[in-house]
Amino acid sequence: MSILKLHGIQKRYGGARALAGVDFELRRSEVHALLGGNGAGKSTLIKILAGVERADGGAIAIDGKPLTARHTPQDAFLAGVRFVHQDLGLFDELSIAENVALETGYAYRRGLIDFAATGRRVRDKLAQMDAGLNPKAHVGSLSQAEKVIVAIARALDADARIVVLDEVTASLPSPEAAHLHAALRAARQRGTSFIFVTHRIEEIFGLCDRVTVLANGRQVATDAVDMIDRATVVRWIVGHDEDVAVGKSIAVGDQKRLVLRGAVGGPIQEPVTLDVRAGEILGVTGLIGSGYLELARWLCGLAMPDAGSLTVDGSLVRFGVRKDFERAGCQVVPGDRTAAIFADLTVRENLFPSRVMRSSNIILPSLAYERQAANALIKQHAVRPMGCSDLPLRTLSGGNQQKLLFLRAVEQRPRILILVDPTAGVDVAGRKDLYDLLHSQTARGVAVILASSDFDEVIAECHRAIVLSGGRMRASLSGPELTARRLIAEAHRPEDFRRERQV
Repeated sequence: MSILKLHGIQKRYGGARALAGVDFELRRSEVHALLGGNGAGKSTLIKILAGVERADGGAIAIDGKPLTARHTPQDAFLAGVRFVHQDLGLFDELSIAENVALETGYAYRRGLIDFAATGRRVRDKLAQMDAGLNPKAHVGSLSQAEKVIVAIARALDADARIVVLDEVTASLPSPEAAHLHAALRAARQRGTSFIFVTHRIEEIFGLCDRVTVLANGRQVATDAVDMIDRATVVRWIVGHDEDVAVGKSIAVGDQKRLVLRGAVGGPIQEPVTLDVRAGEILGVTGLIGSGYLELARWLCGLAMPDAGSLTVDGSLVRFGVRKDFERAGCQVVPGDRTAAIFADLTVRENLFPSRVMRSSNIILPSLAYERQAANALIKQHAVRPMGCSDLPLRTLSGGNQQKLLFLRAVEQRPRILILVDPTAGVDVAGRKDLYDLLHSQTARGVAVILASSDFDEVIAECHRAIVLSGGRMRASLSGPELTARRLIAEAHRPEDFRRERQV
């Protein structure tokens, strides 16, 4: 039986069609995946359900009761619809119970806050997901998956009947995502219905009941998950079968581009030594909190270890001095694009922030030449919408924004590319474009360090991978050893493991 129906939803922004008569149905006690490429219309559909945007046509009904065409976020809230986004809106310094109660209210007794009753109420909501978390625990001590569970518990505490999960697993490694999936299945069994928005196709199998795919503002298909396979979903999203990745076929040279020796500090408790060669993609991976992100920050020039040394093509580079890294030929592509883009500036200005580009060894500060070069890159790499060089960057989808960060980095002709969770929130077609661009760089001898918590990405793209857990480097894997089973096992190595490893 349906709890939510959206019928014939239409939306235009000026002359651009965002949604063209989309139908969507959510059943009781169902996890329904909503998939589609960047710009397919998922976010617009969710905003209309939330009352943040108004549809130009169509109807929405919850439990058979229609929402008005001009319904507000408050109307959606009163109807039992809740939203959990990538930005969870939690405070690390507060306890789980306090984070939940800040939004849903504290229990009171005789005019005073009853902390014990509040804690019991939050514990009951956590129990609905079989989470086993202590309401008194500080959120800052939790894993990312556990934080998502807290955000869902907060929604359940507000009497949620429908919970929309908008890309909440984008930054989770596979084992943590599995932890979250178990919690969602438990909540589903107790009657909660979920809309699960994701770009990670693999995780819908075993978690979701049905899937709906959007493309170009239209509903492509809706089907039961156990009736389809990954290839079918990819074909629905991109319009054709998925191409095979070719990154590992690139030959790796003997030249050591970057060498890190004896780096230790912060969460990394034992010295880490590694190198990456010309044309090689080296994965740096682990669970959130393992130290892999801190190691990536050292390699990016954003932070300093307590000890250690770093050389690029044999020359010493100072930690924590970003300009030194750039002079040495290092470019960074972060996964958190909000820290690297200028949303209100144009696409062209984001591609060439210095307003200077290099061509035939001549510095050309010409605005006209810059615009011409930007349009050529946009066309060559299929950035959408076409001819967007003078549009504000914020008008582009997240996947296209990420593609522009890649282009900005490779236009500097780097010798080393350091990528930090670079495809989080990017759809399957957009990922292929980014990987193709990455392979073009390794083919010309660029060394790549791919710091990623996405184990599937590491397996598909990397020649080698080092795995961190508990602040220690647990293993260096390559060839037939580089499998999901080994990555998961090494990422969960027990804390009493003390042997140092080097690559």
